[in-house]
Order: sequence, then C-alpha cells, then structure tokens
Amino acid sequence: MSAVIDYSGSFPNAQVAQGKGNNFLALVKMDKPAPDRFDGKRAHYEVLYRWLSCDCERPDDEAYVCVQGSEVTYWQRKELKEGFFDRLKNGTINLFDEFKLN
Repeated sequence: MSAVIDYSGSFPNAQVAQGKGNNFLALVKMDKPAPDRFDGKRAHYEVLYRWLSCDCERPDDEAYVCVQGSEVTYWQRKELKEGFFDRLKNGTINLFDEFKLN
C-alpha cells in the first residue's frame, strides 16, 4: 500500500497537497467563489487531481510535475464530511480518505 506524501510546502496556496502512488490531490480555498457549477451552486473549495507518470515517494521528489492528466472539481464546505477540516488538521485523515479516486 502506498504511503501518503505531503507536498504542501510546494503549494503555498493550497490548504493541503498530497500524493499517493501515482495520484496527486490538492485542496485550495479560493478567495472568490468558483464560477457557477453545472448544478448552479457556488463553491469556495477547489480540488485539483492529477494522475502522474511516476509514483510519489518523498516530499522533495517533485513527482507532482509528471502529469499525464488532470481535472478540477469545485466543492462547497457543506459537501465535505462533518469535521473534515479538523480531522485533516490533526492528521487523522488525508485527502485520499475524503476524495475517492475509484
């Protein structure tokens, strides 16, 4: 099982940036709400997902630049599980626990 690598130091605008295996996720709180989503709701959080050509192994390996593809989704705070930010802050969960890629 792949370890979760913290890349937050390389992404100062992100609340957290993490890699696991050949996947990368970053959570960004936007200053202004995202343009209307398809469902018409406005969101203040952006999740950047990149699938990579190499595995994330160390915080300084820069695997997050080996991008094969990427997508962005927009989230409202209420769409995230209750207590998500507290658990994320204290390290009891990571982005891969909240955002399932499969």
